[in-house]
Amino acid sequence: MANIDHRLITPYNPAANGVSEAWVKIMKMTVYKAVQGNLSVWETFLPACQYFANTKASRLHNSQPYALMFARPVNGFTRYNGAQALLSEDELLKRLEFMTQVVYPQIYQKSKAIKDDESAAYNKNKKIIYAHHFLPGSQVMAYDDLRSSGSEPAYEGPFTLVRRQRGGNYQLQGADGTEYIRPPHALKLVIQDQIQPEVEVEKIIDDKQINGHQHYLVKWKGRDTSLNQWVHHQDFSGRSIIQKYLKDKTKRLNPSARSSRKKTRI
Repeated sequence: MANIDHRLITPYNPAANGVSEAWVKIMKMTVYKAVQGNLSVWETFLPACQYFANTKASRLHNSQPYALMFARPVNGFTRYNGAQALLSEDELLKRLEFMTQVVYPQIYQKSKAIKDDESAAYNKNKKIIYAHHFLPGSQVMAYDDLRSSGSEPAYEGPFTLVRRQRGGNYQLQGADGTEYIRPPHALKLVIQDQIQPEVEVEKIIDDKQINGHQHYLVKWKGRDTSLNQWVHHQDFSGRSIIQKYLKDKTKRLNPSARSSRKKTRI
């Protein structure tokens, strides 16, 4: 009814909503600076920080967000004891007409010119990913934004690419049928004749070395234990299950071992 085109931001891709995320960062850093370490009173400083952000001139158009939103300068820190002469209805209409026909178009053109220059500079030094690079049915690996440590593989998968969405993101499908949405820069193609696994590892039971290579005895999800199988470490689609098994194994062999405590930096 309001002619709003509702679009969702891609998960784990804050760059898709860069302007909003940038202002969130500005507000957070302003509040952190204002509280001087006492986070328990952060809400006390929030109105003042909001005032500063709304009256800060934007580099795109060199104007205050408040002034553009309300078509008037922001009130300063002054006592307003006397009666204020309010604008008449005709004066308000003239001001809105001026903003709509003169100010907003100029602001749009100026902002667009700066954004086009920044986009051209960005694309000059970045690899451009086109739609024909990833076709439906392709096998891809996806960057793992949720990995808990740098020792875990940066990419997980493989996934089957289902389709390209209107906004340029891709819908993926895992081996278990789960669907994911990822931006193109988080994907990379793998060997296209690679066989998509039909079963999922439920847990690792044991490990040993065979001809100098590490193998793991796995229990397949939904299958009888008589079908347990030794699997080469390179045949796992991800390393998280291996790391979990080795961590649990270390605890079983040395139950008195304790994890090192994190040091507090001052």
